[in-house]
Amino acid sequence: MSTAAQKSLKALPNLFSLAGKSVVITGASGGMATAVSRYLLNAGVSSLALIDKSSAGLADTAKFLYEDQQQQQELALASARTIGLGNAVPTPQSSKITTWECDISSQDHVRDAMQAIRTQNGAPLNVLVNTAGYCENISALDYPGTKLTKLLSVNLAGAMIVATEFARTVISDLDMDTHARQMSNLDVPAATTPETELSATDLTARYHNQPFSTSASIILIGSMSGSIVNFPQLQTPYNISKAGVIHLAKSLASEWSSYGIRVNSLSPGYILTPLTRAIIEAEGKLKTQWEAQIPMGRMADPEEFAGPVIYMASDASSYMTGSDVIVDGGYCVR
Repeated sequence: MSTAAQKSLKALPNLFSLAGKSVVITGASGGMATAVSRYLLNAGVSSLALIDKSSAGLADTAKFLYEDQQQQQELALASARTIGLGNAVPTPQSSKITTWECDISSQDHVRDAMQAIRTQNGAPLNVLVNTAGYCENISALDYPGTKLTKLLSVNLAGAMIVATEFARTVISDLDMDTHARQMSNLDVPAATTPETELSATDLTARYHNQPFSTSASIILIGSMSGSIVNFPQLQTPYNISKAGVIHLAKSLASEWSSYGIRVNSLSPGYILTPLTRAIIEAEGKLKTQWEAQIPMGRMADPEEFAGPVIYMASDASSYMTGSDVIVDGGYCVR
């Protein structure tokens, strides 16, 4: 290869890195959120804000993540010494972990929490992962209207509230950045149009085919139940709430694309979380019935959703928005 060709080469970015990113995750004390949080920290996030309605659950999750983070750092340093790098390897920096007790069905609570997280973070928020939600296996004929209202207020309305209040901080930061750049360009000659004064169409043309321009990534956790009807359990309210979340992600993706905010949904299949384990222990036949319908023949481990979340949060998915990613071991193909 010629010297000129070598000089033209650029180092490839680590598309899956989340180094320096600020992440907010709801339903944070749940099994899936806890497992995913471990990998988000390992991917290099600078701050992780944990939101949940349970203060006790938040405290336990934060303690676990702090201890796990320290252990991972010790393992990395021990591995480096084993291969002879010794003290040449810099000590990994710990991510800032904060906890926020919040009812996601209340817009006032969520708005206050998001603004407080942004203020404490001291930098724009980059990633939202909304895992908060729940399911009740009750027939539609026996499901009281009060329960239906509550479930939809958390699973569907809550998802929109969380996404909207998160996006509000992102858009506010974009406006502030625009203002700052406008002020810095006050002395630019008239012949030169400041980038911040260009129309959205002009900006799109100027940066056509320029990757990695995402200002934020929002990941709403849907469910395969938003696309199919589960069997044998009865859960119509949950199913319609998750179908709504999937379409919510598509709608917000269209509405917020001009701000560089990507919105996608991740739809898991059956997961062996602590909550699910309790359900199948109470109804022993469910696990066998579920797994008989899964081509891969087993339920998912919560950690198996860390990869899809990191992909959707990172520059690896910079051109993906409005998509629903089903990760269900093949359940929906049958």
